[in-house]
Amino acid sequence: MASDILACSEQVICDLAPFVNDLDKPQIVIVPDRYSFLTEKLIFEKLKIQATLNIKVIGINRFASLVMSNLNIDKKSMSKSEQIVRLGKAVVDSANSFKFFPKTLNDVGFVQQIKNTISQLKTSLITPDKLENLAQTNKKIHDIHLIYKNYEEVQKQGLMDSADFIDCFIECGESPLIKNSRFSFVFFDSLTRQGLEVLNMLVSKSQGVEFALCYPDENQNNKFVYDKELYQNIVEIARENNIEIDEKRAGSANFISNVISSNIYLNNPKSVDCDM
Repeated sequence: MASDILACSEQVICDLAPFVNDLDKPQIVIVPDRYSFLTEKLIFEKLKIQATLNIKVIGINRFASLVMSNLNIDKKSMSKSEQIVRLGKAVVDSANSFKFFPKTLNDVGFVQQIKNTISQLKTSLITPDKLENLAQTNKKIHDIHLIYKNYEEVQKQGLMDSADFIDCFIECGESPLIKNSRFSFVFFDSLTRQGLEVLNMLVSKSQGVEFALCYPDENQNNKFVYDKELYQNIVEIARENNIEIDEKRAGSANFISNVISSNIYLNNPKSVDCDM
């Protein structure tokens, strides 16, 4: 843990060093997709290697696809463009019953916003049924619930979206790839409820999980700006699996980074002298 996400991610990457040549224990580094290239770069720099056969950097969706392919589970996730098309159809099918949105509203920008909303609901494990009571008293929720419900019906006729794909992955059963591998999570500052279910599954079925977590020191003046929910959720997952957490503190070697992470959002930040 560290108050700097880069510092703690770098520490987790350094912890891969003993496994670089241990082909019997594959190392799977799970990252947000936008951090794939940076993580690969850090692995080569921090471990001082030019190549490796034992460390794979991959996003959750791609890893889920890899596992299900190895298990010969014939499931595919639709592309973002396909999801937009299906949501567009759900919007058209729902429009006549709208109470909040204009009945003629069906441009790509609106559908994209609805996609983001429904994706957030699904990864938070909120189904259309869970919205039903609230939809009766809130016009906007009523329209979102209607689109969401129709979208789920449309979706049954073809490929799954990414949220349903991950649900299928969580329920896919025993996987040799998971069972024999050690996992590292880096550059995550939050996880959805669905993401926590993935983490719980890996904790219970793999060779081990290490998580780079951005967390303040107890005496840090701006510790109130850090989200502690992820840490609490990880502790709960460990408790449920009867696993004792081995916490490590990591500090950034970058002076400026340390100053920023310790002073951000303070009313009276500490001043420092920096020779240039």
